[in-house]
Amino acid sequence: MSVEFAESWTAAERTVFDRICTHTSTKEGGNAALGALNPGLCDIWAMTTGGGAADSTWGKGCFGTLVMDGAITGRWLERPKAQRFAMQVVELLNKTENFYHIGNVQWFRMSAGGLPNTIMGAFVPYGGEKNLAVTCWDLTIPVELIFNTYTEYGT
Repeated sequence: MSVEFAESWTAAERTVFDRICTHTSTKEGGNAALGALNPGLCDIWAMTTGGGAADSTWGKGCFGTLVMDGAITGRWLERPKAQRFAMQVVELLNKTENFYHIGNVQWFRMSAGGLPNTIMGAFVPYGGEKNLAVTCWDLTIPVELIFNTYTEYGT
């Protein structure tokens, strides 16, 4: 398989996002977003990647890979729904075959100390009054995306 260097981040992120959507029965543009949470919506999750310690692997006989930080975030009206989603993601991440050498993704996993966490928050729904905040549950799962940037890679 092949991927252009400039497209390698997008390809890896898309591969992971699509697999999470399938496993959690969510849909991009509905209750899932690639990039950032919509601040006026609830019962939705998003995934973003970027940044990190600039770890990379280059050298003789070794593909060029990058290691990026990321997060899966979400907001739900009910804590049990946030917990259910979190555990669906953990279930998916715990099975090595789900994110090991899929496309140009070398590995996708929770970061050290990356177990899911929910905290009570508030948001102002779209169309709502400015001073009317709704209680919600915010979820964060810190993750790490390791992906191949080399033009040709194995499957």
